[in-house]
Amino acid sequence: MKPPRRTTSALFGLRYAQPNKLSVGRLVRTLRPFEQALMLELLARAGMKVDVSSLEAEEMVDGGMGSLLFRGSEDRKFGAAAATLEFKNNDGVLVSVALYVDQSGAPFELDVWKVDFSPTAKLAP
Repeated sequence: MKPPRRTTSALFGLRYAQPNKLSVGRLVRTLRPFEQALMLELLARAGMKVDVSSLEAEEMVDGGMGSLLFRGSEDRKFGAAAATLEFKNNDGVLVSVALYVDQSGAPFELDVWKVDFSPTAKLAP
């Protein structure tokens, strides 16, 4: 199968992916600094080495909690949970974060769940 076609906006340098079975055709972007810091912590806990500056992801529709789907081949599948952590958000509500990898061990999803389902105000432990 061919990878999803990507288009570029010359004005803003944004890239979009056409929908496939793993996406909803949302903005494809690199990680923000706080997301990179969170990923570095999770990768260290998992004993993995990944260049977080090269990761591309799509924001998932999760009510503003901050989950990301990492870009990869169209035929990849969920593999396993690699690492987890928990912290309290600025409002004192517990946030649980999990790094999931695909069947080959590459980052698949950053799952962020705030236990009251409200948007996260701070996404860093």
